[in-house]
Amino acid sequence: FTIDENTGALSFNAAPDFENAGDANTDNVYEVTVRASNSAGIDDQTVNVTVTDVTEGALITVPPTATGTEDSAIPLGITVDPSLTQGGAQLDLIGTEAGFRDAAAGATPTDFTIPAGTTTVRITGYGGNDNAANAASHEEYQGTYLVVNLTEGLYSGQTFYIFNQGTASNDNYTFAKVPLGAASDSGTVIGDNDTNRNSITVSRSGNTLSIVETQSVMDQAYVVEYLTNSTSANFLGSVGTVLDPGVVTGTLTLPATAGFAVISIQDGRGGLANTEEDKGIGRFVVDLDSGLVSGTIFAQTARGGSNTAGYAFSGYDLTANVPILTSGATIVGDTTANAILLPDWTITRAGNVLTLVRTADAAAVFSSLVSAQSYERLAISSSAASLGSSSTVGSYDDNVLGATSVFSLTLPGSAQSGNVTLAMYNITDGNNDQENSGTAQIFVDLVNGTTSGSFLAMRSTDPDLVSWTDVPFGVRLIDSPNTTANHALDTEFTDELAGVLQFDLIAQADGSRILRASATTVTPFTHFAQDYQVVMQGQWYGRLPFTIGGVPTGAMLSAGTYDADLAAWLIDPVDAAGLTFTPPLHVSGASIPLTVGYDGSSDPLSVAVTRVADAPTLATADKSGDEDTPISISTAITATLVDTDTSESLTLVELSGIPNGHTVSDGSNSFTASGGNGTVDITSWILSALTYQGAPNANGIFPIGVRVQSTDDDGFSPTTDTAETTGGFTVTINAVNDAPVIEQPATNPANITIPEGTVTITDVNATDVEDGVETNLLYGLSGVDAALLSIDANGNLAFLSAPDFEAPTDNGGDNIYNVTVTVTDTGSLTDSV
Repeated sequence: FTIDENTGALSFNAAPDFENAGDANTDNVYEVTVRASNSAGIDDQTVNVTVTDVTEGALITVPPTATGTEDSAIPLGITVDPSLTQGGAQLDLIGTEAGFRDAAAGATPTDFTIPAGTTTVRITGYGGNDNAANAASHEEYQGTYLVVNLTEGLYSGQTFYIFNQGTASNDNYTFAKVPLGAASDSGTVIGDNDTNRNSITVSRSGNTLSIVETQSVMDQAYVVEYLTNSTSANFLGSVGTVLDPGVVTGTLTLPATAGFAVISIQDGRGGLANTEEDKGIGRFVVDLDSGLVSGTIFAQTARGGSNTAGYAFSGYDLTANVPILTSGATIVGDTTANAILLPDWTITRAGNVLTLVRTADAAAVFSSLVSAQSYERLAISSSAASLGSSSTVGSYDDNVLGATSVFSLTLPGSAQSGNVTLAMYNITDGNNDQENSGTAQIFVDLVNGTTSGSFLAMRSTDPDLVSWTDVPFGVRLIDSPNTTANHALDTEFTDELAGVLQFDLIAQADGSRILRASATTVTPFTHFAQDYQVVMQGQWYGRLPFTIGGVPTGAMLSAGTYDADLAAWLIDPVDAAGLTFTPPLHVSGASIPLTVGYDGSSDPLSVAVTRVADAPTLATADKSGDEDTPISISTAITATLVDTDTSESLTLVELSGIPNGHTVSDGSNSFTASGGNGTVDITSWILSALTYQGAPNANGIFPIGVRVQSTDDDGFSPTTDTAETTGGFTVTINAVNDAPVIEQPATNPANITIPEGTVTITDVNATDVEDGVETNLLYGLSGVDAALLSIDANGNLAFLSAPDFEAPTDNGGDNIYNVTVTVTDTGSLTDSV
């Protein structure tokens, strides 16, 4: 609240939201004490302000029904308020704050004041043990990354915590969806948090955000970023620079439209004794519009007492052109220990170029990696939000050539970017004088498919330092020209995870996405026989999606990704226009109930899917057989329904093109084509018994047409629908030779009487189906009197010499001449008389 000192007018700092109560008890009853005073005294009055619910305009408009046909994309007709799509996809930075927690703070909270309109708070903390009595073998430091979603009242993050040297002296874990006021390790925990656990509690009371840590060994310096979607931002890109030992100055050229930038710094120092693993880390938040910088810095410059320093600052003026520590900025933390190598920077701006200058003492020994992300501010609100986190834990073994380690982070559906933190520690026995470790700050651009960041991995005297900008997914860091490594400190990638890391975006079968980080040990590398525990967490940002639940297996939406935890599809509001739903294959006959949700509200949407008949599949096979014989065509036709959900049936199987005189039969049913009608419906016939027989003596190749039809009657749609498929097959009837037939004489045996003295007896006429009349027939004689007669090629039977009745020459001497006439065709078949 604020109050006018003169009038007593009481008002909220920001308009309250009934659905997201901001009062201490979250019951929409805000309690405040108002004090009035004058020279005569004071008077206090407790005021309870009750906030009531107001019906607000719908940000998502959902029609009650959508209608379409099966196997097609059905428009859902969902519309969104322009405020959800006009602004940027990223949260805007509206303020920063520095804080410091002394190791001896115990349960005393570190408090921060939340500006009005803040929806998300991002907190980065670094620190170490600066106890003068700390053992020389100790290297104690920690880092903490927190994202607080004030709208949901939840926080998530990662903390790494080295308590001592050796393999069992650290914690490294992530936590997610922890309610404000609850301890970090009461949420979903991934990683190692059972050794010297540092439990963190983030709580809120009004506009005060508080942090309490259970560890009592290390200081912690925080920089806090306050983010909102009342205004918005768009990500512009990443830049980086490298400061090798001896180099004091680095520059970052930012896009001209950048309104603010976030800078990550990693420091490393090589060539020391095994007991010294010097390093540093920092985060600067640069508000280019106000010209102010806030940040947190930590450095370790040897082991033992008084060799770490960490502090946070806010309000550093880019125009001051002096180091942070002497700039007049608000500084909290430890700035006295090991002052020779105390991290300190001068930051200036000329147009869109930032210049970073470190101290000569630090430059003499440290390499510094600098990576920056820039954002453009938009003066309009949006649906941008913190979309949650995902974490993974695994191990990396540097000692096996070709061994691959994989770390996977599941992405929220509408995420457009993410900040990934990585911490790794040695878990190999026998390293009590070393705490081999590493940290990485990685920015993921999911729109352009790249990562940028910096990675410090320490092993004894050998730091691996890797910095990269806009390396595409699918490319190892060491293979990209956008990667710089080690900066003349040591052989590149002597050990550790740094450098061989590769990021890939993997689309899952259910529509979800995974960011996969993989590392395969390659040459050049040195066998140090080290195993590391690796813990990663991604904090994801983008437009707050709306959800669609109830999408059945096999159905698809034209945009969005599936979230298994929510059992719903997540849709970016910009994809609402033209969003379609495709039901599972061949599904119809009912309404599919969906639920559309946004920011706590939900609406039903019923999708009515009407039938569309699917043309059946038709396979045909040519058949053959002999003439005048039934030919099996039982496998000539195979008709199959495409839609097998019982809503469709085969309602027609038809043959056509059957020549006159040809017959189709199944043993019970029969059809013989005649009069030019060669079409028959055999739907009800027994297809497995089907035969085909040509007309008598017919042979050749006969094409037969086939038409099959399916009918869809889903019991839901008002009418049925049909679809058909046509095809055909051939029946080849092989010619079979038929015997010739003697047609004259008409009787057999034939008795012919002629007068004596006559030579001509008769004309034997024969026909043949294949060879025609007599043309290709051969006549012959046999019998006891055959030698007395002759027959020519035309079947003319005659005596060789005229018979004499009084002097018969037949074998019986009785004027009865016995002879057999045989006709033979070209196929050697015969007939005789």
